[in-house]
Order: sequence, then C-alpha cells, then structure tokens
Amino acid sequence: MTITTTMLQHSQSELSARGGLVTANHRLAAETGAAMLAGGGNAVDAAAAASFAIGVVEPAMSGMGGRGYMVIYFTRDGSGTVIDGHERAPLGARADMFKVEDARQVPTQGWGPLVPVVGAANSTGHLAAAVPGVVGAIATAHRRYGRLPLKTVLEPAMALAEEGFEVSVPLATTIAMNRSRLARFAASAAIFLRNGHPPVPGDRLVQPDLARSLRLMAEHGADEFYTGSIARAIAAEMERAGGLITLRDLAEFRPRVWERPLAGSYRGHRLLTVPEATGGITLVQIMNLLEGFDLATLDPLGACSLHLLLEACRIAFRDRLAVIDDPAFTPVPYAGLGSEAFADARRRIISRERALEDVTPADPWPYDGDAAAALPGAHAGAWRAGDQDTTHFCAVDRDRTVVSMTQSIIDAFGSGVVVPGTGILLNSAMHNFNPVPGQLGSIAPWKRSVHNGTPVIVLRPDGTPCLAIGGAGGTKIITGVAQILVNVLDRHWKLQDAVEAPRVHNEGWESQVDGRVPVGVVDELRRMGHSLEVVMPRFARPGFSRINGIAAGPDGTLSSGVDPFSDAGAAAVPA
Repeated sequence: MTITTTMLQHSQSELSARGGLVTANHRLAAETGAAMLAGGGNAVDAAAAASFAIGVVEPAMSGMGGRGYMVIYFTRDGSGTVIDGHERAPLGARADMFKVEDARQVPTQGWGPLVPVVGAANSTGHLAAAVPGVVGAIATAHRRYGRLPLKTVLEPAMALAEEGFEVSVPLATTIAMNRSRLARFAASAAIFLRNGHPPVPGDRLVQPDLARSLRLMAEHGADEFYTGSIARAIAAEMERAGGLITLRDLAEFRPRVWERPLAGSYRGHRLLTVPEATGGITLVQIMNLLEGFDLATLDPLGACSLHLLLEACRIAFRDRLAVIDDPAFTPVPYAGLGSEAFADARRRIISRERALEDVTPADPWPYDGDAAAALPGAHAGAWRAGDQDTTHFCAVDRDRTVVSMTQSIIDAFGSGVVVPGTGILLNSAMHNFNPVPGQLGSIAPWKRSVHNGTPVIVLRPDGTPCLAIGGAGGTKIITGVAQILVNVLDRHWKLQDAVEAPRVHNEGWESQVDGRVPVGVVDELRRMGHSLEVVMPRFARPGFSRINGIAAGPDGTLSSGVDPFSDAGAAAVPA
C-alpha cells in the first residue's frame, strides 16, 4: 500500500487522505505510524509506533525515560478514554531535597517564575529524574486496544536507533545549545557529541544501546522496563550517582486509565482532553471564556480579537496557578475551574476596550459542588510549571478511531542523564515541582507534578470526530491549542492554515505576540494597556508552540496540519 508524506519546508502543505493519517512533530515518526496503518494496524498501533520512533529521532523532546498522555476516541461506539503515563516523584523524594539559590526570590504570596535551585539540580543530573511513565502508558494502550504484535510496533524504532538517521537542523541546534549539559555525563556525551562537539546537519545519529533496549522490550514485553534488566540498570545508575529512583519505584508504577476523558464544550462541539493537573482544565476554561464573544465576526489579526484572546488566557492562567496541584495531595476545584458558570463570572471583568491592569485569581470552589472544600490560600507560592521540551502526534485510522498523544522529558534532553548501556535519557520531571516546601506544587513522595500537556479530540454535535490536536512548548501548548480551535471552529479555516497563523500568548503577566502580526496592531494593543514582547518565529526555534493535528471532514476526508518551523510532518494511507 502506498504511503504519501509531506516534505520539510517553512510553509507546510496540507496532506489529505481517506484511509488513515498520522501527524507528528517529526516526519519519520509520522511515517512510522502510517506504516502500522498500512500493515493492518489501528490508530493505537500507529500511535504506539510513533511514540517509540519519535523518542529515537527527537531525543531532546521525549523518550522512554519520560511521560506521556494518550486520548483515544472510538467512533464505532462513541466511547473515549485517557491513558495517563505521568511520572511520579520517587518514594525517597522530600519537600526540601533541593536548596533554593536565593531565598529572597521566594515571595510568600503570589505566583512567580520557576524558582532556581543550587546547581540546577532539579533540572540536570540524577536527582532531577522522576519515575518514568510513558512506556507504561503505551504498553497499557497497546495491550487493551492494539491489533499488531508489540514486536511489529517496535521494529521501526529499533531500525532508526540501530541504523541511524540524518541529523536535522532543529536537532543539531538543540544539541549545540545543550552541549555543556550533555558533556557532564559520559554516556550522554558518547551518543550526542563527537569528541566533545555537537553534530552538524546531515550527520548520522546512531544509538545502538537504545536499539538494544527496544529489542529487549520486543522480546520480553514492556515489563522489561519496570521489572527487568532495564529497570535494574536504571536503579543501579541511580544508586551509583545519588539519584532516588529505586527498583521498588519502577515496579510499583502503574499508568492511570480514565474511562472518561475530561470533557468541555465550544460552539456546540465536545472537547475531550486529559483530566486533573494538566493543560486540559485550563484549555476548557479559556474556551468557556471565549464562548461569550463572537470571534467569527472579528478580524483574526485585529487588535480586538487578539485582545480578547490575551485576556481570556491571562485570566485562566491566574486561576490555574492559584489552585492547581496533584489532587491526591491537595484539594483542587477542577469541576469549578471548568464550569461555565465560573467562566461567566470571570468574563464580566473583561473590557473590549482596555486591558486589565492586574488579574486577581478568583475562587472556583463555590462552582465546584463541594461545599466542604475551601480555597487553600496557604498553598500560594512562587511556582510555575514549565515543560518546554515536549512532542505530540495524532493518528486516525479507517474506522475513525482517533488518538491524540503528548509526551515529554520536560527539559531539553531531560535531566541530561543517559542510563549507561541502555541509551535511555531520563526525564527532569522534578523541575516541574515547586522546590519550596509547604507551597502549591511542593515535592512529596509518589506525587505527580503539574504539566501543560493538552492533547485534544474534538467531536461534532452528532458525536463524529472533527479534529485531533496537540502540541509542544510548555505553557504555550495550552494557548496555542486554544487559538487553533478558534481558527477552525469559529472561522472554519483549514487546519494547516490555522496552525501556521500568527499567535499570541499570556500566562498571567506579560503578553507575547507573533512578530508577523502587523506593527499597527501591536501598537494598538499597547495603547489598550497590554505589556507586550514581540517574538519572531524562525526555523528550529519557533517561539510559540509546535502544533500538529488531523481534521476530519463530514465527508470522511482527513487533512493534516503541522508546524512549519520544525521537523514536523504527516503521512497518509489512501482509502
């Protein structure tokens, strides 16, 4: 069967198909997923293959040592599920395990940037790693819903790791920017540096140890990662270098399976996404806020439209940062944050003519339906979760099973630590916790950190899927996905056009605006009271989130939308 793919360029072309389609933030991962569809697999097989492949070809962004969240929708029966492979803090983790660099940077109230710690120990090195979850998530999804043998799903990733692939401009750039971090760890430097130097575009990156790890899982199953020889290698490296992950941590890890995704609504469509301490709940609030404005009648790049987007994002992020945490450790009013009544109340503070001077977080508890709870003001702290180095992919098969999956190792190349003999880079998920004890997001044993992943599937009023989407880029994932939804659902744009359009961003404070927005509009936004930074997207450093997704037309035609500033691509299977 023929597989058609897009070619890398600054402005991507739309790819259409009826038999199946895969999009990913790396073209080789999209091709891998489409090969599964062409070989008789379904969307879950395609996503599983893309997951392992993208960990090989985009190692700075994700991999087996990280996290992953998969939203699945089955058109045949109208059911949906979420497989949640979020890492957990090791059982040996402590709230005070990191020393804050400067105590004067820690306010007692309010919300600020990530608090720096001595030696950047929560982002680089063995202490930065939490218990990985993406392998468990993929294995669970594949065991429940996949058609093809696990070995078949893993074979393309094994080949890419063993035979190598051509280093792209984005990958070469990212390795060069992280050269000093990678050089600190011998196993990492051996893979990504040549005599201490980063590769140049066109060089071949070969990862034989990673191929061996993938082969072990193909032969013995994914349990090899959590209880077998890979687990023993991880635990031994942790013990050798002062890390915290133990064999017990790995053996006790289980992904969560949500039988129902978090559901929001917008313009009569249902939005299915990841629950709890994710980007999903904030996306739902942003869309609830925007529901009250007729955006379809406004100039997409006009000051009024961009102003309303910025204000909605700003309000939702301030509310997010006031309460969001792992609900197993802190009461969180998730139902209140996502309620339309709460959004109606918050929308009243938005002026069409003037930016708010400041936004005070509001209390979602009265809208939560839990009268026994109260806004835990003592948890306010100087903390913002960031995970800039992330990836995303989507798959739709001929039965219109839909998968939207986001995965990450948090910082570029995660902790920087490759477990010797395995080729596996470990995450830096401890960076997503607040290093200050007694505050929102503080560290605790077996706790999940807050993350920004926002994989979404959108359904029409009749229950048929019309869109799968997600992205990479930390907090900008949430605002980027929101703007693509507006472009597609309000303005009825083609998905590729929606993805390529200029964007804005606000996560509670200063705004960012795409440098392609007309200068006169930027000036008008400033006159309205917005504090703005102009960010010009460029190849390999897009400045905003790297979005990709699949649109499904009423006639059954699938079409792609992929980021034009990266290695992203799409691969299609004809009918």
